Amino acid sequence: MTAVGVAASLAIAPAATAASTDDVFEPSIIGGTAISIDQAPWQVGLVFSSAPSDYLGQFCGGSIISSWEIVTAAHCVVDDGLVYSPSEVRVMTGSATLSTTARTGVRVASITVHPDYVESTSESDIAVLRLAEPIALTPGLQEAIPLRESVVADLVTARISGWGNTSTTGLSFPTRLRQATVTIYSDEGCAYSYTPEVYRGDVMLCAVGPGFTTDTCLGDSGGPLAVQSEGVWHLAGITSWGYGCALYPYAGVYTEVSMFAPWISAQMSGSPQVARIAGASRYSTAIEISKAGFPDPTVSTPVVLVASGTNFPDALSAGPVAAALGGPLLLTNPTSLPSEVRAEINRLNPDEIIVVGGAASVSASVYTALSRLAPEIKRVGGVDRYATSRLITLEG
Repeated sequence: MTAVGVAASLAIAPAATAASTDDVFEPSIIGGTAISIDQAPWQVGLVFSSAPSDYLGQFCGGSIISSWEIVTAAHCVVDDGLVYSPSEVRVMTGSATLSTTARTGVRVASITVHPDYVESTSESDIAVLRLAEPIALTPGLQEAIPLRESVVADLVTARISGWGNTSTTGLSFPTRLRQATVTIYSDEGCAYSYTPEVYRGDVMLCAVGPGFTTDTCLGDSGGPLAVQSEGVWHLAGITSWGYGCALYPYAGVYTEVSMFAPWISAQMSGSPQVARIAGASRYSTAIEISKAGFPDPTVSTPVVLVASGTNFPDALSAGPVAAALGGPLLLTNPTSLPSEVRAEINRLNPDEIIVVGGAASVSASVYTALSRLAPEIKRVGGVDRYATSRLITLEG
């Protein structure tokens, strides 16, 4: 964030100045603390494609709103009335650390700037970037943040994040993402500080930390101001502009997302979304898939299929059958039932368990342990994987 109209040019400063050491310029939030990406998994960094590394090329922030789209500030992608070519920008996702040695990020296919954007006043300071390929939405790593659709009340607590300047007296840019807590400041207070001709309360909002000590700054532009509602974080503001950084009496100014939510939604392609479901092992991955498919079983799950997790053919055959029968497929160690799998079966409270494969695939001791977890249990297995595949298919 910076005074109106100069963010894009100043954002290049790290690339020009920090060639000797990362400690001179690290491309942050005034008064913030370093965080991991799971604390703001919607945060992305905009990086110039021509830069040798993410750190030297990062010039703005943004927020994931779908597998395909990123929302940011218009002034991040417009210079002297000209919109950047998509080939000039890459989007770094899923990391809190800007690499000082590598250039990562997803290519951008198109950039759409709000038609009412005024470069000289930062009105309607919003743009949507369409990615050239989808990112896999992954909990705690790459999450789409929902848009706030109602005006945020004064004094509501919000979070800001970014890789921008951390100093009020010079330039100091971090490699690690930073976050801070701010409070929504009244439109009347902001209009008084900036004058009503400069601050447009109908499309902008203000936020600042206690005693004007916490604020966004250079390099944070386009990044998120998030507020929590019923335990869910929503994108309420897009870092836009301000006079100085943490400079009394000027609060940070943000594009008010609720005023532009319909336009943002209209820019979203509606393409199929891509999500990743994963666990620490094959067993926990199967459990996470089960939880995604059966998030809150209020009644007994009709059936759970259990197959060996060390040899894939039985599970490969059982997957479609589990879907047809309306239950999940879980994996087990052939000779011992993992405690996490036992816990998931208890959560599902199935009417029946079908064990896939003979005793060589799922031992008698595991079968006995499973028999205690459901009213009914049976084994479907043949003399080899081919026979087992044929027999389990008949169950569907």
